[in-house]
Amino acid sequence: MIHDMHTIVAIALTAVNSLLICLSQIALWQRKEYRIDRMQDFLRSSEKSVYKQGFVVASGILLGLAWILASELLAVFSMLGIFLGHGIRTYKRGVFRPDFTLRASLVFLCTVFLSIVWLATSSSTSIHLATYTFFLPVVVALAVGVVSLPARIKKQRTISQAQVFRDSLKNLTVVGITGSVGKTSTKAYLTHLLGGESESIVATNKHRNSAYSVAQDMLLRLTKKSTIYIAEMGAYIPGEIAELAHLTKPSIGIVTAITNQHVGLFGSLEALSKTKWELIHALPDNGLAILNKDDAQTLLQAKDTKKKIIWFSTSNTADVYMREVVLHQNKTECVISIIGEDHHVVLPTISKGQLTPILAAICGAIALQIDIATIVKRLATLPPLSRTMELRLGISGATVIDDSYSASEASVTNAISYLEASSTKDIRLVLVPIIELGAQSAAVHERIGALLSNVNARVLIYGEDNKEYIKKGLGSDPKADVVWINDAKELTEKALLGITNKSVVLLEGRVPSILRFSVMPAGDAE
Repeated sequence: MIHDMHTIVAIALTAVNSLLICLSQIALWQRKEYRIDRMQDFLRSSEKSVYKQGFVVASGILLGLAWILASELLAVFSMLGIFLGHGIRTYKRGVFRPDFTLRASLVFLCTVFLSIVWLATSSSTSIHLATYTFFLPVVVALAVGVVSLPARIKKQRTISQAQVFRDSLKNLTVVGITGSVGKTSTKAYLTHLLGGESESIVATNKHRNSAYSVAQDMLLRLTKKSTIYIAEMGAYIPGEIAELAHLTKPSIGIVTAITNQHVGLFGSLEALSKTKWELIHALPDNGLAILNKDDAQTLLQAKDTKKKIIWFSTSNTADVYMREVVLHQNKTECVISIIGEDHHVVLPTISKGQLTPILAAICGAIALQIDIATIVKRLATLPPLSRTMELRLGISGATVIDDSYSASEASVTNAISYLEASSTKDIRLVLVPIIELGAQSAAVHERIGALLSNVNARVLIYGEDNKEYIKKGLGSDPKADVVWINDAKELTEKALLGITNKSVVLLEGRVPSILRFSVMPAGDAE
């Protein structure tokens, strides 16, 4: 009777645990774009603590003892530990589940198939069920690998088709944009300065910046009438920018800035820098490089290039540069020098971090022979960038600064700088610690803590990754009131507590969706 009860409980726990583990693991793989390199970096980082808690370690120990002692009861307790871990996390943050795209659905179905094979060929004892449950993440990883094989073949076929199509577009000028930060912003601003997208002017859609997604974009949106294609180029490993350049064949290359974002995937800032520089290497001999004179890594790389360069800067004299910059809460005033001509402009942007992409875009417009008077006129109507220091109206009339698309040390520093200049007394900063920084994570978060110590604001940090380093940077007597919160619902409640039309809420990093939809009016948070 006791044995049967163990089996019934074990089967029930296996069913529930399997669903929770499968959903959360597929969501994690999806978040990491099904890339082994990004998953490996995740496993080396403190970020994994979101998924791997002490309950899992305890469950593994209990499972080992269950095998040694042949104890069905210990096996049940092992599964109970996993259930509790997922249950607590689900209560705090909700169910982790993927967006069920075709690929995610195929991974799910493949995981189910592999699980059926495993369970059908093993004993139905509690020990075997507990073993299956514990190693289910490995099964999901195997399913990802199986599904990725045909996906990889499809990707390569699409890229090859796009290369052939690109070769047929003899009158197409391609502008490649890369860098650690500011790629999408530069693309949007440059497109605007050229007059906006049209039949002849096309930019990669949204945040598409990998070889496969750009190839899809080219086949879908380019035509024989296209004359300018602005291609955003991203990379997680060396060689990916070179692949994109081989695909698109740019004659103009823009490097926005080279920072430590994703440096954990490259191993060093130097390796990351060389990868971004693959774009400049790929330019033809008569190609044009548009480079950031404020960026130390770019200056180092540029020493050996023989390509023609247009330099831009926010702090030094250059071909295109800014001076007399005055940041307001809803605009920026400055003087922009464009190839020796000074122009006083009012930009509809609200932060220092947006100035570099604006200058890069001006250089791109000059390279594409847009006259300076037209450029200056269009600067006054630059479009807002979705979830990039985007000024929004929040509930109760509060001011919301949505900077939640992604996070880097540069974007966090920029956000804090904006808040420091604010005269508002009720400031709330919601911050998510930065991922994929590798060995630099500790130093970066300590610097962020030091910056926060000078901000008179309520700071809500979602999750406890790198908490010790942020606290070290904060010091013993910070101006900021900093609290760490693991529960998305609690985070939302604290962020909105007592909010009024005099409150400023800045969302920095990939904050929970429940917070974004709660702080901004229904239907206005996307």
